[in-house]
Amino acid sequence: MTVSSIDALRQSELFTDLVDEELGKIAVRCRRLRYRAGEVIFHQGDPGLALFVVTEGEVRIGLEALPGEDVVPTLVRVSEAFGELALLDGRPRSATATAALASEVLMLSRDDFLALLAAEPAVTRAVLRALADMIRRTNERLAEVVLSVHTRLARRLLELADEYGVTRKDGILINREVTDVELAGLTGLHRVEVERHLANYQYEDLIRMEEGKIILRQPQKLAIWAHSK
Repeated sequence: MTVSSIDALRQSELFTDLVDEELGKIAVRCRRLRYRAGEVIFHQGDPGLALFVVTEGEVRIGLEALPGEDVVPTLVRVSEAFGELALLDGRPRSATATAALASEVLMLSRDDFLALLAAEPAVTRAVLRALADMIRRTNERLAEVVLSVHTRLARRLLELADEYGVTRKDGILINREVTDVELAGLTGLHRVEVERHLANYQYEDLIRMEEGKIILRQPQKLAIWAHSK
């Protein structure tokens, strides 16, 4: 289901502190664009001229590497933004954005964004606060590089369960498909390493796979790992 421009902007990290009046001033400067599944929105190295907010579908962000394979990809979902750095420095894109599903996005050009910041000091302050929070979370993820594989995987699985979990008699179902590639991007691990550990988790009955979805069979044990070093 497509969300309204203001609702999408309100839920995005970059504009979360803005009131409806301020969000409306951004929304009127946005264009709605549609992409087919598999269609590239921008390539790594393209000029960074706009920010995007997903209003329908999902967008995959990844570095270009070997044919048919991305490195450290991630999925951007409804109301989440991508391409934020382009609004600040206008430098070439550091990754490729591809519609993972048939998707609709809001596009805010860098020129319109800078004009808005110049005219609306309140928007500038709110965006700066949001950027600081985003940088802080990025630093926290970088700090996880020294943590064990089990700790990183457990944290991401529990985060997904918090957001999409459905409690059942046999465990907690993460009620959306989670691929090895996505988990690799979320943990900073190689896809093959993620596949190997997930297979071991299934053998140990820590998780079970059900039509591409993950059931956490022993979330308590994963919680212990998540808080270890």
